[in-house]
Amino acid sequence: MDVAAAVLAVMQSRTPREAEVRRAGDEWFLRRIHPFLSQTGATGVAVKVTDISKLKRAKQRCAKAPCTHLMMRLADALRGRSG
Repeated sequence: MDVAAAVLAVMQSRTPREAEVRRAGDEWFLRRIHPFLSQTGATGVAVKVTDISKLKRAKQRCAKAPCTHLMMRLADALRGRSG
């Protein structure tokens, strides 16, 4: 989903969205879009983009090693996910 469509979806649903986005080459970004809410609905959005390229490369390297489960949990914790 492109940025404009994601922003529109957040404005309409008033629900935050998160996506990992790959750019040309080996660049990865975590894109988070949150609505600004008022009594009349969503009045805007905040978009936060975080470079996660190093994290993705570490996950790829670790997938081939015995520490896979631990590193996957660490990566998710660094991105703010629990599990």
